[in-house]
Amino acid sequence: DPNLAETAQFNFAKTLYDQEQADKAIVEFEYYLSQYKKGQFANETKELLAQAYVNGNNYNKAIEYIEALPNKTPSIEQAYQKATFLKGSEFFNKDQLSEALLYFTKSLAYPKDEKYVQRAAFWSGETQSILKKFTEAAVFYQMSIKAGAGDLMLLQQAYYGLGYAQYNQKQYDRALNSFREFINKSNRQSTNYADGLLRLADCHFIARNFDEALSFYN
Repeated sequence: DPNLAETAQFNFAKTLYDQEQADKAIVEFEYYLSQYKKGQFANETKELLAQAYVNGNNYNKAIEYIEALPNKTPSIEQAYQKATFLKGSEFFNKDQLSEALLYFTKSLAYPKDEKYVQRAAFWSGETQSILKKFTEAAVFYQMSIKAGAGDLMLLQQAYYGLGYAQYNQKQYDRALNSFREFINKSNRQSTNYADGLLRLADCHFIARNFDEALSFYN
């Protein structure tokens, strides 16, 4: 029975997927689509295949596969958002900054999962800061902050990065507010805490708030 054979093939592939055997599941999902292009499970298979590529850390294949699809479901768009962010992170870690920015931008084009919006926007801000494009960096840090506090450490560092982006543009009143937010959301063990205090003191000094500046310098 052809229907039974199709159902069995899909169920076998999905079982492998559910067992987190991504590489084996990919082979079986690809076989299903080669045999049953318009099958009753075709749409679900496409979604699961996209996820399997991502789960198997095969970001290049995931991105290539999803970009070639004429129609993308919300689930597939979410897989693309994740895959492009992770690919951008790989480039960032290799100091290939223009490539990293390209893939972070692709990820931000599909804002399905707020967690990845927060991450892609933050690392776009970091990339632009390294490139000394502080106006652009500030926009991305603000986007990361707006995406929510899903990752508190990332939220802290977004305020810190935003403070520096503004400080480097001599927007000292704005930088003061950003460094203050960073300190208020952090503690002494937080990354960059001591430096954030110094920059906050500097901003108060520039604003001629000498008592506040002295308290932070101390």
